[in-house]
Amino acid sequence: MPSLAPPFEEYVKKYENIELERTDGIVVMTVHSNGKSLVWTAQAHDELAYCFADLANDRDNKVVILTGAGEAFCEEIDFSSFSLGTAHDWDHIIYEGRRLLNNLLEIPVPVVAAVNGPTLFHPEIPVIDNISYLIGDGVAGGFLKVVFRDPSGWEAPVHLSLVVQREGEQWLIRQYHVSRMSADHN
Repeated sequence: MPSLAPPFEEYVKKYENIELERTDGIVVMTVHSNGKSLVWTAQAHDELAYCFADLANDRDNKVVILTGAGEAFCEEIDFSSFSLGTAHDWDHIIYEGRRLLNNLLEIPVPVVAAVNGPTLFHPEIPVIDNISYLIGDGVAGGFLKVVFRDPSGWEAPVHLSLVVQREGEQWLIRQYHVSRMSADHN
């Protein structure tokens, strides 16, 4: 039975902020903005969600290497590219954000993040890959699971990603992001 999933040739040039190359099943996925470090935009947000789905559905992919162009993986965000004025706008962002992370987690082959520099926005993307290499002077990222509890027994497991930056002798939290949360309110 023929596959409904698009072959590599159909999605390789589909994305403006993602360059894809594949040799012998090894995909190099380079995120960028006009060939330079990725600036997080609404378009990049949506493109990553769909590209991860394409990669997950392509049975000819054997390994995915995620990296970035330029000096940083993603240390800027263009807030003006997002429509955040209504509940519908926020619903779209949340929907695409969940799709992005779920589609990344659905890639059935090893995903290696070779992070080329600071990752101040959405560091959970390279950190939740199978293997992550964080490269940067005085900037590091991480992923952790925290369970919030109250005296009644209610629990909320939360997955957080953090970016910390060295300032003098201390490490300060530069950004944190709740990438997934599950809670039952009985």
